[in-house]
Amino acid sequence: INMKVKIKDYLNHYYHYFGYVIFLMICCVGVYKINQSFEMNDAFWHIKTGEWIVQHGMVKNCIGSWIIGDKPWMAHEWLFGVLIYLVSCMGMRWIVIGCHLLYLIVVYLCCKQAGLFRKNQNPPALYWMLVLLPQFAVYANMTVARPQYVSALFVAAFCVILRNAVLNKKYKPMYLLPIITVLWVNIHGGTAMLSYYMVGIVMLISVAGIFVKNIGKISFDKPDGQWIGHIFIVFVLVVAANLINPYGWHMLIYPYENMQDSMMLAYISEWASPDAKNVLTLVLEILPLLLGIFTIVQTDKQINASMLALFFLYIVLFLRSERFLTYLVIVQTCLIAPYAFQIELSPGKSKTLKNEIKLKQTHDKINNGLLLGITVIQVIFVIITVSGSQYSQENMQGIVPDELMTILEQDKPMRMLNHYNVGAYLMDHDIQVFVDGRYEPYKQQGVIQDYLDIMNPESVTKSVHMQELLEKYQFDAYLLSTTNVPLIMYLNKHPDKYSLEYQDENWLYYNVKAGET
Repeated sequence: INMKVKIKDYLNHYYHYFGYVIFLMICCVGVYKINQSFEMNDAFWHIKTGEWIVQHGMVKNCIGSWIIGDKPWMAHEWLFGVLIYLVSCMGMRWIVIGCHLLYLIVVYLCCKQAGLFRKNQNPPALYWMLVLLPQFAVYANMTVARPQYVSALFVAAFCVILRNAVLNKKYKPMYLLPIITVLWVNIHGGTAMLSYYMVGIVMLISVAGIFVKNIGKISFDKPDGQWIGHIFIVFVLVVAANLINPYGWHMLIYPYENMQDSMMLAYISEWASPDAKNVLTLVLEILPLLLGIFTIVQTDKQINASMLALFFLYIVLFLRSERFLTYLVIVQTCLIAPYAFQIELSPGKSKTLKNEIKLKQTHDKINNGLLLGITVIQVIFVIITVSGSQYSQENMQGIVPDELMTILEQDKPMRMLNHYNVGAYLMDHDIQVFVDGRYEPYKQQGVIQDYLDIMNPESVTKSVHMQELLEKYQFDAYLLSTTNVPLIMYLNKHPDKYSLEYQDENWLYYNVKAGET
């Protein structure tokens, strides 16, 4: 009996269940990572914005800031604020559970498009293990309560609908895209331009298909007039849907203004390009991307030009800013994973004796039992982890310790200089802030540049300028990180003016003595 053939038979028999196991592994790793590394970050100012809108109507000024509270502010994520505020009213743990559920929905949509749930005698198991698992682990690790992770669901929905439309010529579902876009532009206007990018690319490739048939293995499907008409109408409707928001056409140009902001790109880490010198970035982000590109090169299938163009759109966005990684993971899984490289297993034929048949049946029972057991354990783990999720501020960034928060609430500073990272949390406790995660309005008023010059002056000249800025703003208190060494040294040199009220390994809080403000 050929043992090699028997092994191939064995693998062929069980591999078509492998996709379900990988899917559940992705879910388990994801919910575990979200539980371990969940951050609220800017969520607190979103909650405060949502509370204001529910109680007073649409927000117009930069609420919560003592320095620019009377200045206009375009709340391009206003609907997310309302939603997360309403969820928080049920308890903060429901925000954590909501992030879990959002992640699981996106994973399901992606894995379904990638073909993990199909019975496949030759599944691309190696690709699934080397690419999908690390990519979604990073995705989960980046998940926080912010609107761009709701946008991830919209990106997945666009991928599913456009792929179905292009490959199967299903027109009707495309008319859901403008409806999705209306939600997108009001939940996260900063990324809503991706809606008409994606539809526009499919439309342009369709038009190119009139003149081009194939370029190597890249396939341009020749469209008929009906398809061109439908995709053009959907494109126009998606662009028009971007105008359905409280700020109208201004929302169309808002994302492009951000893209030109060199200060934001330099100082906000999530806007930075991926650093290939970092080992984790290389292994968990760059390498899976390269394997996705290798998939395109090695496949003997015809690759649809629209799917390829969408993939390269998100590669460009990711190379420009690491914050687009989650969207790239979704697009690569939905559109490129179906072409993934496979482990070649020929079915082979084997002659079996009676006792070997019994032995095989025993093996079948054992392996089916193991597969069922693994599946049940993973499902139970996901259910228990998600349902048992708790909101905990322990080790969470952007959170002020309770003891310090008590001091701040007692002092009630009116003109405090606070660290950028804790601005949102202070707002949630009704303390007026100098800066917070709403970068744009502070940049427009010149506050961000002054903040950077005060917190970390880079030279003697800027140190003198720091003192001028302290006089300009007339702060009555200072909440500083231990990393703000130059300013801390300056305050410590003037104990006649500033008193240290609180200090721990992360934070220092100074009061300005009476008569010195």
